Amino acid sequence: MMIQNRRAAWLWFLVAAIVGLVADLGSKSAVFSWLGYPSEEIAVIVPGWLQLVTRLNNGGIWSIGAEYGLQMNSLLIIFCGSASVLILIWAYFGIRPGERIFPLVLGGILAGAMGNLHDRIIHQGVRDFIEFHYFDVWYYPTFNLADSFLVCGATYLVLSSVLGLDGRSTTSPALSST
Repeated sequence: MMIQNRRAAWLWFLVAAIVGLVADLGSKSAVFSWLGYPSEEIAVIVPGWLQLVTRLNNGGIWSIGAEYGLQMNSLLIIFCGSASVLILIWAYFGIRPGERIFPLVLGGILAGAMGNLHDRIIHQGVRDFIEFHYFDVWYYPTFNLADSFLVCGATYLVLSSVLGLDGRSTTSPALSST
């Protein structure tokens, strides 16, 4: 029974990683095919708040290091590849039988790392296309689904750790108190 529960937990991890990777690469391909690679075209989704644009970022988060061009991209290929391997190792040793949330979170983080690794290898930079802004006053850096998976997953892991929540239980707190 324990082996089946571990397999089920691993299945959650793999499904999250595969679905996340397909969603990330598919959305990038769709938007870049629609608007151009990269282009000055803008698709307004919510006027004054949300639009789609196409940008190639060969720097790190928030384009840090972009001025170093392909050297920074090469360094980040090594980083993303190493992070992906470490996530797989963490998942192998860290996923417990019966878990659902932790495998989903790690799968999402792996999807984000692999999606951006793919872009760095194939496109020499990460394809970003989601842009939040407040009219023309403030703009959040352009990002993609892989970035969202990475940030949300990391935020979940940090908050569950800081708040002292296991975040990895296999039963509902309401059920365990009875």
